[in-house]
Amino acid sequence: MHEKHSVDAPGNDYVKLVVECAPGLGKVNGRYADKGSKRLSDAWLTFFDYVWLAWRKAGSPTFHEGALVVEVHVYWGRQRHLDFVTGDGDVDALDKAVLDAMGGSEKASCELLDDDHRVTRFIAEKHYDKDRPRVEIGIWRRNDE
Repeated sequence: MHEKHSVDAPGNDYVKLVVECAPGLGKVNGRYADKGSKRLSDAWLTFFDYVWLAWRKAGSPTFHEGALVVEVHVYWGRQRHLDFVTGDGDVDALDKAVLDAMGGSEKASCELLDDDHRVTRFIAEKHYDKDRPRVEIGIWRRNDE
């Protein structure tokens, strides 16, 4: 999953979460106004639930100290999410969704992260897998600390 880099290569504290759903297209960064206030879309909240399940399945690990690297691979179920011309399935919308779901938001039930400000490197790639859409998240402490 990860290309080896001297500073950023995963160490013994590497954790991999496999979230068995792909976030909702166009709603993954799903904040929208609801009678003057902001609330999270249903697709956003569903993604939070699936991240929580993957976190529990991984043994509920936590990263509450040190600089971190997060690597995300999104496997979309439809080929159009890989359309680089129209921008469907924007990878930049995923960083906020993933970090918030892992504990970077007061709405998250997962406590993998205590503060997403400690993520100093974020790697994201999108792929196509019509049979098994999912999000694979790797997280580890940087080796230069």
